[in-house]
Amino acid sequence: MKFDIDCAREILIAVESCEFGKTLSLDELHESLPNYDKDTLAYHCLKLEEGEMLTLQTILMPLSPLPMLKSIDDITYAGHQFLASVRSDTIWKDVKSVLTKLGVSSLSVATQVAGNVLSQLVRGVIF
Repeated sequence: MKFDIDCAREILIAVESCEFGKTLSLDELHESLPNYDKDTLAYHCLKLEEGEMLTLQTILMPLSPLPMLKSIDDITYAGHQFLASVRSDTIWKDVKSVLTKLGVSSLSVATQVAGNVLSQLVRGVIF
C-alpha cells in the first residue's frame, strides 16, 4: 500500500482530539474519517507507530504479515510536534506543494519542509 501523508495527518489530528486516557478503536477512527477505508486507516496507524508518532495496541495474527490493530492509545510527543508544524491548512498546503515538487511523501521530509516554511513565515513577520 502506498503511504498517504494526508491520511497520516488526518489520523494524527483525530487522535489528538480524543480525551486524555481514552483509547480509540479502528471503527471509531473510521467514523471520524469516513473518506478512508478501514484497511487504509489501520495501515497508516501501523506506519505512524513505526514513525513513533502513535502508540497502539496490536495483536499478532497467525498467517498475517501485519499485526491487527486493537486500539489507538495515544499520540506521542513526536506526533504532537509534527502536528504543531502542519496543523494550519495554509502551512500544510505550502508543505504539500514543496513535497509534490520534490516527489516525496515521507513524514520526516514533511517535518523538515514544515520547519522551513515556518522559518520563512517567521522571518516575514519579524523582519
